[in-house]
Amino acid sequence: MKDRYGRKELVFSMIVGIMLVCLLEALSFLTLTFSVTPLQPNMGLPPGAASGGQLAHPYKSYVYWPADGYWGKGMPPYVLAGNSYDYALFDQGISFNEFGHGVLPIDRDISRRKKGQGEYRILFLGGSTTFQPWPFLTAELLSRTLSRDIHAISAATGGYTSQENVADLVTSGSAYNADMIVAYLPVNDIWHAARWPKFKRDYTHFRTAVRREFKAPNIKQPDSRDIFIWPFTVRLVQALLFNKRMEAFLSAASINEIVFVKPTPDELGIWIDKNSYEGTVDAVIDNILTMKAYAEARGITFILVTQKVFKTSVEADSFISKYVLDSIDRIKASPRIMGIPIIEMNVLFPEPLTEAAINQVKQEFPGRRMDFSQPEAYDSMHFSPASLYIFASILAADLKKRIH
Repeated sequence: MKDRYGRKELVFSMIVGIMLVCLLEALSFLTLTFSVTPLQPNMGLPPGAASGGQLAHPYKSYVYWPADGYWGKGMPPYVLAGNSYDYALFDQGISFNEFGHGVLPIDRDISRRKKGQGEYRILFLGGSTTFQPWPFLTAELLSRTLSRDIHAISAATGGYTSQENVADLVTSGSAYNADMIVAYLPVNDIWHAARWPKFKRDYTHFRTAVRREFKAPNIKQPDSRDIFIWPFTVRLVQALLFNKRMEAFLSAASINEIVFVKPTPDELGIWIDKNSYEGTVDAVIDNILTMKAYAEARGITFILVTQKVFKTSVEADSFISKYVLDSIDRIKASPRIMGIPIIEMNVLFPEPLTEAAINQVKQEFPGRRMDFSQPEAYDSMHFSPASLYIFASILAADLKKRIH
């Protein structure tokens, strides 16, 4: 009897043990499925300080992560060369929508919203010099001047060339039902595509999909392949330990976002590549032609604004600026884009600023804080906060004649 009772107790204990193991495995599987995932920093770019707000995209190298509050109150100033540039020009800031494009907060749904009666929409294309918030100052001034309901969409991203602008226009531009498209070019094409050697028409000689580069001296990056697939309980424990090691690695690592082919021209000692420059100018003209064709096929007004470049003491900047201006001359002379309205900002924007220009914007933007004691730009292409008002004033003066 005792042996039989002992065997039953043993069998019962084994069944209970198996049930507990199965339960633990099931709980571990659910935890792994819904809660604990091994950190994989190379599988995309979540928002945050480490990512710089850039997100991988299937058709473009990167886009801005949807977010609120840029160029708004609370934004820290840029401190450069002894000057503090306060770009907090809007109370609620600018929002990035689902396409990574800048809009006013009231226009977060503009890509899905039916156009209102009398509403006029302007889509702006460009790089970081268009990402600066002059498109919204331009729309604000036009709205007041023309007594129209004018909305700006800034499809501009730091580092974008005309190539990304075309991709942006084709993949998401139609979502806005824009009435006008304004492209501000071609400084990034010259700064990037024309400098990297071995030119390719699709710009892959210099552009790559966004990826992360990690540098952590004396620390090895953990490898998720060391985690067991099964048993799930062991996998859960290993995943938790892996994530702890990965967090330690990331906290010690220098994280850079890479969207350029390496080695870069700076690393190679190249200021300009003559063959790439010739190919780039032709590509920019072709991309402008594509923008024009896109707009005309939809009954949209297309305007090209050419770059303003500022005098600078930085030798490399001055050298490349000459090529920017030469490319603008070639663009204007190209028969392929004949008939496109061109606003030459390098001709129209005063350098140095004149009293007439300053008084003009003070009248057009009453009550706005403008510090004209600062330099007009903090480098060869990016405007100071006060200069953004000058830019918007010049552009609005031309665009108002084209809005019907």
